[in-house]
Amino acid sequence: MSQAPVSTVEPQPEPRSLLRCPRCHAGLRQTTAVSMTCQGGHAFPVIDGIPDLMPEARLADPARLLSPAVDLTVLLLTWNEADNLPILIPRIKAVVERLGVTSEILVIDKESPDGTAQVAASLGARVARQTEPGFGGALRMGFGLARGRFICTMDADLSHEPEVLESLWKARQQAALVIGSRWVKGGGADMPLYRSTLSRILNRIYGLALQVPYRDMSSNCRLYRAEALRTLEPQGTNFDVLEDLLMRVVNQGHAVIEVPLHHRQRHAGKSHVRLLAFALSYLRTLVRLRHLRHSPEAGDRELQAYHALNPVRRWLERRRARLLQTRVGSRAGCLYVNCGSDPLLGMLPDATGVDTRLSRLRAARPQHRPLVRGSLAALPFQDGSYELVLWGQSQDGVADADHPLDELVRVVAPGGRLVIRAGGHPKALATSLRQHGLAVEAPRRLSPGEWVVTADRTEASPLPLSRPGAQPDRARTIGLGTASITPAQRRYVNDVLDKNRLSYGEYTRRFEREFARLHERTFAIFCNSGTSALQVAVHAMKEHFGWKDGDEILVPAITFVASANVVLQNGLVPVFVDVEPDHFGIDPDQLAGHLSPRTRAVMPVHLFGQPCDMDPILAFASDHDLRVLEDSCETMFVRHKGRVTGSWGEIACFSTYVAHLTVTGVGGFATTNDLGLATLMKSLMNHGRDNIYLSIDDDDTDNVDRLQQVVARRFSFVHVGYSYRATEMEAALGVGDLEQHQDMLRRRAENAAYLTSRLRDLEHVLQLPGIRPQTEHAFMMYPLVVRQGVEREPLIMHLEQAGIETRHLMPLINQPVYRRLFGDLEPQYPVAARLNRAGFAIGCHQGLTREDLDHVADSFHAYFRSQSVA
Repeated sequence: MSQAPVSTVEPQPEPRSLLRCPRCHAGLRQTTAVSMTCQGGHAFPVIDGIPDLMPEARLADPARLLSPAVDLTVLLLTWNEADNLPILIPRIKAVVERLGVTSEILVIDKESPDGTAQVAASLGARVARQTEPGFGGALRMGFGLARGRFICTMDADLSHEPEVLESLWKARQQAALVIGSRWVKGGGADMPLYRSTLSRILNRIYGLALQVPYRDMSSNCRLYRAEALRTLEPQGTNFDVLEDLLMRVVNQGHAVIEVPLHHRQRHAGKSHVRLLAFALSYLRTLVRLRHLRHSPEAGDRELQAYHALNPVRRWLERRRARLLQTRVGSRAGCLYVNCGSDPLLGMLPDATGVDTRLSRLRAARPQHRPLVRGSLAALPFQDGSYELVLWGQSQDGVADADHPLDELVRVVAPGGRLVIRAGGHPKALATSLRQHGLAVEAPRRLSPGEWVVTADRTEASPLPLSRPGAQPDRARTIGLGTASITPAQRRYVNDVLDKNRLSYGEYTRRFEREFARLHERTFAIFCNSGTSALQVAVHAMKEHFGWKDGDEILVPAITFVASANVVLQNGLVPVFVDVEPDHFGIDPDQLAGHLSPRTRAVMPVHLFGQPCDMDPILAFASDHDLRVLEDSCETMFVRHKGRVTGSWGEIACFSTYVAHLTVTGVGGFATTNDLGLATLMKSLMNHGRDNIYLSIDDDDTDNVDRLQQVVARRFSFVHVGYSYRATEMEAALGVGDLEQHQDMLRRRAENAAYLTSRLRDLEHVLQLPGIRPQTEHAFMMYPLVVRQGVEREPLIMHLEQAGIETRHLMPLINQPVYRRLFGDLEPQYPVAARLNRAGFAIGCHQGLTREDLDHVADSFHAYFRSQSVA
């Protein structure tokens, strides 16, 4: 079981290496308890005793800081407590006076009919009327209104004797949350045996399930450090909010301690707790909190694994720690990068821990090692300052830096060692380490899917980075997309600024009309992103066609996450369908296998610039009375069997984001032929406003009757909508971009054809993009798949180092969030699984020259020559 941190504010040991500014590399010194300053004048915060030396870290502007008005807020949540407050509040004041602190008593009252609010006010308390439902709502209100550096909560019925506040206050420097506990030594409760037994059992169940050592998690007698609450968003309407708050405090890495409390019988009035309902709610909440507790956001995630109740997991974690210790040898002076709360940090000799995540550094404090918040973008240490550097590559999606090895090698001392926990592809990592001038041992498996790679620095400085068959070309960047602003676009944007009409106006109307015409639609509605267009499209279809929560939409297993996210966000269920192995569209032959009585629509996604095979999709939808929603964010203008993309479904959605085909910076379209859907979507994009006033020009009329209706209804909102409007400046850019769309398509097609001709001799190692019959391809990107036996990651690294940007082929079902929601889906979708492992894309946009394309092709050939594959 993970152990509770002892302290959040005690001084920590000094790092072995002199700290350096991550911006200018000058020396740093601590100037106050909460700040550090470098010789170059850059200032950084110290948070909970931990220096925050991320390159982007800044001290908060003192002018914008709201200082707490008092030392302590005593927060009371009341309902019909008029008889208890005249006894309770004077006793609280007496305790506070003995403590010698400034304070306030804040009462959140649920409109008590017995005059509780009036009694509290007469006794000098601040009183606020409860407007949020339940105990949880009242508690959140109180936290928002409290003005103290510390907030003490206690029951208003005298079951918590005010004198316990002295014990809570005495322990305040040891933890961010101090709990008055009935079930620790010295505590107790005046309650029937069955109630105390039930409470102990429930707390024990919670402790085991959530891997925390606390005895009384449902106690409302607590002292919070207000600063620790600032970033928390507690959930729960009833008393379950107490356990939720506790888990969020623990997940942030804060220390929690318990002090004895004797819980008394309420002094007057009736208890508001319904025991059976409380117990059932308590158990239901456990499922939600267990998910929260074991999420990647948990600050003590590594500590949980090391002390796991699951013996296999516990054995694997401890074996990993032992194996890594053997790689350290007798070296003193260690730097553990991405240390998290790993107990290994405390086992390493003279170690310093670095992590980007403050919550995990807080959780590592009990190991009594120097801790620094820092990034591999610029480690805040001197060159060659550590004999051992251990890098625990992030297992939960936290990016370290674009070129992490550069910084790691820099801080390794001559003769020192670099040890890396790698999640996969150890051979590619070993190759990169050799290119940095290190002597690399054979990788060793730590656990399933995890390796350890060890490299020794044998020279005074690392060798310059070299790549097989390619010379560094840092100046060259061949991106996935491009944006070139024409003179016409500059003129249109300046026209918008000159006319001072920044919201919906003539350019938006012109952009919408022309885009609708090019895609053979009656209506095109411009908004701030393709994702927003998808969001309102699903919302509108659900409302228009009467779908219910839990109804299903068939979505391809390869697509951008937004395609499935918007389904979930609208209370529907995405049901994934495998894709075609050659063109990557949703596979029509797989649709029937995923049909259910709750299926309501199909969402074909036209990826990379090529439309899906629409005839069988439309036939399937027609046979089963399904709607069709096209996600065409990556494909515009092109035709399939004579019809333009986006003209098949009830609604089609497009994106004009950077790197797409038409570029406005940000932006998107929803298109349709249905007036009802068009009106509903436009309303939803505009806060759900009454459709009589969807443009600021709608009240520009000489018709008095019409004007009277507009004035009466223009601030009437008939739907729960969004603010998804774009500006006239994006529309002006779009109008200019549409004027050159034919030339853009031609040049992309020419570039793709040239790349294919140059790479044709590599088809035994690369699957080149295919074009389905009777179909035009816009080539938003140039998709590739490595053949069996070829590793994708070393090839991608080679291309990136040659200045060629890459992107994985839209993985969806293996994303961490979808694994949490649906489990491991890849075995059910073999084509998507293969593309997730082997697919990637490069750019072939109109901004590339023939020289650029030759560089791309030459880089591929150089790589495969070096691998003896070509």
